[in-house]
Amino acid sequence: MQPNEIVLVIAFVGILSSGCGRNDSNCAPFCSVISSCTDDTYQSCMDACEGDFNESNDFSSACGTAVDDRSACVAGLSCEEVDAWMQKSPAEDYPCRDEDIAVEDEC
Repeated sequence: MQPNEIVLVIAFVGILSSGCGRNDSNCAPFCSVISSCTDDTYQSCMDACEGDFNESNDFSSACGTAVDDRSACVAGLSCEEVDAWMQKSPAEDYPCRDEDIAVEDEC
């Protein structure tokens, strides 16, 4: 192998292991809470969350950040708060409302 080939292999392995920057979402903690507090399974939540995260980043980096911030917010809620977030109740002050508004604004 020539030195240039080694650099290419290292760069390619680095890209594969980094997931092109797509593996740093808050989906895992978000889905841990959602699957604990609802009938949704962890895996179905992860599939949907990662899809949303990737689509939002494809739309714009600001949208991706807003979606990820909302996931981080929900990940810190209790089951009672998750229910309030899902019901958007009370409408003027439910948990993670600011993050929902940011998603609406950016996406």
